[in-house]
Amino acid sequence: MSNLKIGLQLISVKDLSPQDLCMVIEEVGKVGYQGVEFARGYFGKTVAQLEESLKKSRMVAVSDHVFMEIMRERLDEVLDHCRALGMKQVVALRGFSEHITESEERAYIRELREMGEKCRRKGVKLAIHSSTDYFQRDESGKSLFERIFEQVEPELLEAQVDTAWALCGGETPADFIRKFKGRISTVHIKDFHPPVPAKGDIYQMRDEASTRDSAVGDNGVQDIPAVLQACKDAGTEWVIVEHIERDSYENSLQATAVSLANVRKYL
Repeated sequence: MSNLKIGLQLISVKDLSPQDLCMVIEEVGKVGYQGVEFARGYFGKTVAQLEESLKKSRMVAVSDHVFMEIMRERLDEVLDHCRALGMKQVVALRGFSEHITESEERAYIRELREMGEKCRRKGVKLAIHSSTDYFQRDESGKSLFERIFEQVEPELLEAQVDTAWALCGGETPADFIRKFKGRISTVHIKDFHPPVPAKGDIYQMRDEASTRDSAVGDNGVQDIPAVLQACKDAGTEWVIVEHIERDSYENSLQATAVSLANVRKYL
């Protein structure tokens, strides 16, 4: 029996969350997920209200996706919310330009190290999500994501690999996950209909893939068994289902149930 747990990134039901996030959490629990990852705030709900909905649904709050701009402005507030809801991880999103310079890269790495230390002192792990921007490569072909993890200490920064963007970034998702063994407690499993976009501009590849969003394992491009095995090998705790931010589904909640069933088949 696998120890991997399955959570849902709430951006997957972005059409419903602004209406009543507590109701959405409870419905996600009924689908059978074990936890949720927040994104884009709490839509007016208090920590107490969210706690009650999580308790009713027998789920936990795994982590929170927060834009780097907000982390820079209100880090203490973000961490206080994480601690109050029992989240062990906060994931910083998009902290640099599409075409990062060497000096910007050095400054960003320093910032991550400092922010990671502040998070560590509050008992929350800082992570970065492998969005398309992180697959900018140097002359040797090494991605920015890899370069960052070579320079920031394991106790200060965790990886959150996104399987769709890793694939569009020229990586085999399972192999990429294994590169971060011991510091990758969460992985985003995201799928899209074939073919994988032809190699070229990483942002164009991302945009093309986004138009072909698919429930995980629903005739998509991801090798789900290989990804799950890599997660086990790397010591991952949570596999987090995410549907790309497109209105691709007639019923977004029902689509998350399809993804959950398909992932469970291979655990």
